[in-house]
Amino acid sequence: MKDKFDLIQIHEHWKNWAITYGTELRATTKTGTAKLIELAELKKTISSLKESLPINSRILEIGCGNGYNIFSLHEVFPNYRYQGIDFIEEMIMSAEKLRKSKLIDNESICFDVGNVLNLECPVEQYDLIFTVRCLINLNTDSLQMKAIANIAEKIKSGGYFLMLENS
Repeated sequence: MKDKFDLIQIHEHWKNWAITYGTELRATTKTGTAKLIELAELKKTISSLKESLPINSRILEIGCGNGYNIFSLHEVFPNYRYQGIDFIEEMIMSAEKLRKSKLIDNESICFDVGNVLNLECPVEQYDLIFTVRCLINLNTDSLQMKAIANIAEKIKSGGYFLMLENS
């Protein structure tokens, strides 16, 4: 029961940040410097995989927040199709607001409410799935292992899972 209560607190924390900061970078991080480092590493890693990814790869970010990572990747890799999920509805509302303001169609980038612990996605499997400071929000090893198992089921054979997680 304690785990469930902690997950409720975690949900409320991110919901409050989403309501407070909306479409701002601050909704998902306290420092822009950390975000720049994360994005540089994501872009570098995806560039290194580019030869083995189909030109129209499907990429899923789990815990996408307000979409900042996906929008940054789309600028560098515009041929991929991006899906972002987050379990905070207000984060997804902010991501959709940003998508519309950037005039990006929902065939290129789309967002949905979703939970890594009960992973239901519009697409059966993805060429690449990534998380950025998502799994650290799961407060037990068993929940983190369940999340990773769920993610593994959604990766195409020969696909990739990138984790940028703190410990």
